[in-house]
This record gives sequence, C-alpha cells and structure tokens, in this order.
Amino acid sequence: MFSYRKELEGRETRARQQANLYRAARNDRAALARALTESRDEAADLKGKLRVLQHQFDQLKEEMVAKEAALAKEGHQQARLVKDKEELQAELERAREDTRYEVLHYCKSGIIGNILISQEDGRKEQGGGEGAGAGVG
Repeated sequence: MFSYRKELEGRETRARQQANLYRAARNDRAALARALTESRDEAADLKGKLRVLQHQFDQLKEEMVAKEAALAKEGHQQARLVKDKEELQAELERAREDTRYEVLHYCKSGIIGNILISQEDGRKEQGGGEGAGAGVG
C-alpha cells in the first residue's frame, strides 16, 4: 500500500505540475493574442497614416509642378518684357536721333535758326548774352 500511496502522490504532483504548465501556457497564449491584436491595430493605424501621408505627398507634388509651370511662364513673360523694353529703348533712341537730326536740319535751313538768332539778339540787347549759338545744342 505504501507504494500505491507514493505512486498516487507522485501522480498528483505530476498532475499539479501539468496543470500549472497548462495555466502558464494559457496565460502566455492570452498575452500573445493581446500583443497580436495590438500589433494588428498598430499596423492598421500606420497604414492609415501612410495613406494620409501619400495623399499629402501627391498634393504637394502637384502643387510643386503647378508652381514650376507658373514660374516658367513668368520667366518667359519677363524675358519678353525685357526684350520689349530693349526694343522700346532702341526706338526711343532712334526717335531722339531723328529729332536731333530734324532740329539740326531746321536750324541749318533757317526756320529755327532765325528764331534762335532773334532770341540771341534779344539777349544781347539786354546784356545777358554770351555769344551767338550759346542757346543751340
């Protein structure tokens, strides 16, 4: 009987050990299941954030393309305006030269020359003239 009792105690001890092992495995399994659920939730959150960031990236990319196109357009407009300005300056200079030529031509032909001479004579009579042709130029 003694051997049966010892055998029974051994089996009871073994049963308690196995029950403890079962509870530990069950607790580990529950903890791992919770960790898996949390990891899946975190992965879902990260996927959502990735979608949002991808959308923002696409929007910024579109804005950048639009701004680059606008900048290129403004660059072309500025180049055209600079060219127009240079053409207008050249035209103005030509007009000034033409005007100078015409003034000199009229002076030589006597139309304005007579006026300038009479003005000069008027100054001489008043005592303020410095010589003929001082007002021409």
